[in-house]
Amino acid sequence: MPITYSLPTVCNGHTGSDVKLGDVWTKAQCDAVLIKNIKKHGEGILSCITVPINQNEYEAYSSLAFNIGVSAVCNSSIPVKLKEDRRTDACNTILEFNKVRDRSKPKIYNERKKVWEYPLVPVRGLTNRRKAEWAICMTPIVPNVKALT
Repeated sequence: MPITYSLPTVCNGHTGSDVKLGDVWTKAQCDAVLIKNIKKHGEGILSCITVPINQNEYEAYSSLAFNIGVSAVCNSSIPVKLKEDRRTDACNTILEFNKVRDRSKPKIYNERKKVWEYPLVPVRGLTNRRKAEWAICMTPIVPNVKALT
């Protein structure tokens, strides 16, 4: 049974108190909110990633933060792995964020947290999104090299 949501969303996945179910925004509104969201989430991840990262890593982690939140990225193992120069491991961590809580199943006991919670299940759309972010993260930056003449 597919999991469905009714979270009001517009444009490129923007949600918030400024969005109501059924809203349709103009291209100008979408462009403006995209710039605002990119700045917010990009600056957010740079507050916890304390080592230099390349443009592709920045885009992948910002996209992840846009979807799961800056605090989730900052509290994940990504900043630690980057600080330890384990860039591939950090990119691979993106793939772990493809699950949601399935409220149609009985709760299970989380021994580590000492709480009852709904089980996590993978979602195809999130899996596809995470694979795309992972591919961006893993793409090396190739410097422009001018041919010698």
